[in-house]
Amino acid sequence: MEKKLPVIGEQALVLCEDDGKYLRTHGRYTIKQGCLAFDWPNSGISFNFSGTGFILSFGSYSAEEPAYVKVYLDGVEQRFAISTGKEKIIYENLAEKRHRVTIIKVTEGAAPLLFKDLVLLGMDHKLMAPPFDKPRKIEFLGDSITCGYGVIANPSETAYHTFQQDSTMTYAYFTAKELEADAHYECISGKGILCNCLGEKDNEIPLFFEHASQAKEPWDFSRWIPNIVIINAGTNDAAGAIADQVFTEASVAFLKQIRTKYSDAHIIWVYGMMNDKYVSAIKAAVKELNRTDENVHFLYVESINQMTGETGANGHPNTRANMRVSKLLVKKIKSITNWK
Repeated sequence: MEKKLPVIGEQALVLCEDDGKYLRTHGRYTIKQGCLAFDWPNSGISFNFSGTGFILSFGSYSAEEPAYVKVYLDGVEQRFAISTGKEKIIYENLAEKRHRVTIIKVTEGAAPLLFKDLVLLGMDHKLMAPPFDKPRKIEFLGDSITCGYGVIANPSETAYHTFQQDSTMTYAYFTAKELEADAHYECISGKGILCNCLGEKDNEIPLFFEHASQAKEPWDFSRWIPNIVIINAGTNDAAGAIADQVFTEASVAFLKQIRTKYSDAHIIWVYGMMNDKYVSAIKAAVKELNRTDENVHFLYVESINQMTGETGANGHPNTRANMRVSKLLVKKIKSITNWK
C-alpha cells in the first residue's frame, strides 16, 4: 500500500488565543510567552480533529531533568520527554477521520510547561468542537504522593528522577477516572500544612492552594468549582516535629479556608500512606469542623510500610499502593454522595 504523504496545514492554532472554541483545558493554567503555561500535574489540553495527524509545539523549557507529557490519541497513550521546548510532538499517517486527543503534563518542575501552537495534517483537516466537560468535579490538594513521585520506580531508588514519576499512576488520577470526573491537582512534592519535608517554612499547601501557578499568580476560584475536595497532607509536617495541637489548629484553619472558596463541596482528608503521626490531630480538626459542617470527612489508609510490594522510589508509594488507596477513596466518596 502506498504511504500517504503528510499535508501540513497552513495556519497554526495559537493555543492561548483559542478561548474554548476548539480546546478544553485541564487544570489551572496561566499565559506566558504567548503560550498556555501548565504548572500542575495532570494539567493540559484536549481537542477533537479530523485529519491524518497533528504537530504540537512548545515554548522554551529549562530544568535539571526533562518534563514528561502523556498523549492519549483515541484512547491509546504514549509518553514524551520535553527537555528544551524545541521538541515537537508529531503524529502522522493516521486514518483520515475524527480523532480524540488529550495531552497532559505528568511530572513536576520548577518551571511551567508551555503549550504553544497546534498544526493539523491531512488534505481535509479541521478542528472540531471540543470535548464536553464532565458534570462531576474533584480537586486534589497534596504533596509528593499526589504528584506520583517515584511511583514507577524500583524501591532501591533513593533519588528523584522525572522519568520515574507519573501523576496518572496515582490514587488521585485513578479515583477521578473511576468516578468519571474532571479533576484539578494542586500538589508539590515535599510540602506540608505547616512546613516542608526538611522542617522549613516554604510555600505550604494552604498557600499554593490560592495560586494559579508556582509563580504565585492568584487563582480565580469562580472559574472551576469542585463537588469534592481531597486533601492528602501531613506526611511532610512530621519533619518539623510539630505538636499535635498546633497541627490541629492549622488543619482547622485550612479546612475553613477551603470552605470559604467552595461552600457546598464535600471535603475528605486522606492520610496514612507514608506515616500516621497526625492521625489524631487530623481527626480532631475534622471533629471541630463537624460542629457546624457535616460535609468534612476523614479517611485513614494503612501505610505502605505495613504492606508488601507497595514501595517505589525513596520510600514513596508505587502504583500498587495507589490502586489500593484509590479503591478505598472511591468507596468513601460513593458513601457520602449519590455517585454510582
